[in-house]
Amino acid sequence: MIDPSVHPYIVLITLAVVLVLLFKEVVKASIAFFLGVIVLVSTGIVKPTDFLNDLANPQIATIILLIIVTSALRKNYRTEQYLDKLFAGAKSPQGFMLRMSVFVSGISAFVNNTPLVAVMMPYVYSWCKTHGAHPSKLMIPLSYAAILGGMMTVIGTSTNLVLNGFLAKNNLPVLGSSDFFVVGFSITVLGTLYMYFFGYNLLPEYKEVFNEAKAKAPEYLMEVKVASPKLEGMTIKEAGLTNLKGIYLIELHRDMDIISPVKPEEILQLNDSLLFMGKPEKIMDLVNLGMGFAMPTQSNKTEIIEAVIPTGSSLIGKTPKECDFNHHFHAELVALHRKGEKIINKKLQFVHLEQGDMLLLSVNEEFVEDMDQGYDLYILSKIEHETSPKIGLKAKIFLAIFSVLFVSIAFFDLPMLTGVLIMVFLLLLLDLFTYKDITEKVDLDLLLMLACALTLGNAMVTTGAAKQIADGVLSVFSVFGNQGLLIGIYFLTLVLTAFLTNAAAVSIAFPIAYSLSQQLGIEGTPFFMAIVFAASGDFMTPIGYQTNLMVYNAGGYKPKDFLRVGFPMTIIYTIVSIAIILFKYKL
Repeated sequence: MIDPSVHPYIVLITLAVVLVLLFKEVVKASIAFFLGVIVLVSTGIVKPTDFLNDLANPQIATIILLIIVTSALRKNYRTEQYLDKLFAGAKSPQGFMLRMSVFVSGISAFVNNTPLVAVMMPYVYSWCKTHGAHPSKLMIPLSYAAILGGMMTVIGTSTNLVLNGFLAKNNLPVLGSSDFFVVGFSITVLGTLYMYFFGYNLLPEYKEVFNEAKAKAPEYLMEVKVASPKLEGMTIKEAGLTNLKGIYLIELHRDMDIISPVKPEEILQLNDSLLFMGKPEKIMDLVNLGMGFAMPTQSNKTEIIEAVIPTGSSLIGKTPKECDFNHHFHAELVALHRKGEKIINKKLQFVHLEQGDMLLLSVNEEFVEDMDQGYDLYILSKIEHETSPKIGLKAKIFLAIFSVLFVSIAFFDLPMLTGVLIMVFLLLLLDLFTYKDITEKVDLDLLLMLACALTLGNAMVTTGAAKQIADGVLSVFSVFGNQGLLIGIYFLTLVLTAFLTNAAAVSIAFPIAYSLSQQLGIEGTPFFMAIVFAASGDFMTPIGYQTNLMVYNAGGYKPKDFLRVGFPMTIIYTIVSIAIILFKYKL
């Protein structure tokens, strides 16, 4: 039996190891947190039942159920036709950015911001192509608008719900949307004005990602098959594959052999794989000329779409062959772009996929019928022939009841968990969502990470580890009074969230703030508010907030771009948040 007096030190060491694993990205965030819980359970500091109780925490359950509801809305209500009407008056990218920011921030207050950005990315990307704009001018504003708007209510971001989970666990009053609105609305208005008048000019124009000619993508590596017997026996030159405009042949794959460079006199054989580098539409022109070349796909009825691999995707680190890409997604990987790198000397099926990789996919009817591929892929470009289906009677019934439940949650004190449980039940009852859909859309990594973060945070409180850190914070900032302590907690959380995740930042900072308020005998709410706003205030790095990571490669950004645009935003966000919290709670 380990002496209880050393429990705080075990917790702090465990927490330090988890932080290193998170920062170094040695393993996924969920695994790092789970490892920490295993250590604490093994040493007897945490009981297994405590962890199971955290898995069943009402706030975490609410987050998961909200993800299910949002996925169902994405599946049953195609919004593009409405977005076209909403943004029809936008005459310039800057004007579009303003309209988009107002719309996204408003919706983000009531819909979890991560899936909202996943829905908006393809539309914004498509709008850029249609209007000759640069995605690098609009993707960061999309993320920022979702972050800002999400802070206006308790359900706009999972960070707020995670904090409420800690409050409920410690028998403290949970925060409601009224606690968030004044601060959230103020930073949303000022942040939107900053982006329109100043931030837009600080955003880069990356032509190598999206140029004035409306190219579909940067240079991609694409694979084309020799599919017709009439090509067999022809040389590369006879087949018209030399001096092509916009593309060039870099390799020929034949069984296990790789031929590079490919000489004009090289003779083609049936089923040869030809790897081209260049503009996808130019390569597709070659395929569509009827010369006998084809994309390596199982279906004749295909579309070419663009997608990006997000953080947390199960595809990361695997090859398309290892994850059975074709069967799982009903799609063929035909091209890959990786942050400006040219990937050669490998067949696409054997390239290890990385976070942020942009993929060109040849998809068949089954993919078209289910555009929402979950959290392994985010679709960037829409399918050209896709039409917005009419909303059926069942979908209209659900929308009406959903509206009633939403109003009841917002204004009539209907418990949020009760409301979303009813929503999920109705989705299943009306056959608008299936049990299979739920198993595909529920992010188990997120569930595990949130529960483990809650367990680690609670262990810091119960063992006294948080009190020790609080004593250190108190000794440094106490000379500045309670206001100085709040500002110190805010900046500690802000630094944590810039390099970790917002859930990790909350799980570390909450026990410290809780211990401080207990020691000082003062109301803890202003400290908790400071934590939650700081944890969602990462505008300067692409890794501190999920939506920043989602738009990172889609806009072709570099880390310095977030710093240049996000530093002034952080200053505005911080000053307004702290000032209103101090004034509202008379600290």
